Amino acid sequence: MEAIRDIDNHLVCYADYARGFIEHSYQKEIISICLPTGGEVMFKKGSCYTIIRRLDTGQFYVYSHHFPGMGSSRH
Repeated sequence: MEAIRDIDNHLVCYADYARGFIEHSYQKEIISICLPTGGEVMFKKGSCYTIIRRLDTGQFYVYSHHFPGMGSSRH
């Protein structure tokens, strides 16, 4: 499984590209997702959101961006 990171280099999840399997942990909870081809999931962390979509080529499209007007400032 390979790490997927957001635009701020925070760990979002681990992914198995061949099987479409995604594992996301937050505090003490672990979420396991098996994305079908064309399926997508969104994770939010701080001021970032990351969208992961499974492509029919056995890869994932990853889009990570800041929420409008929030930038990368830390509070």
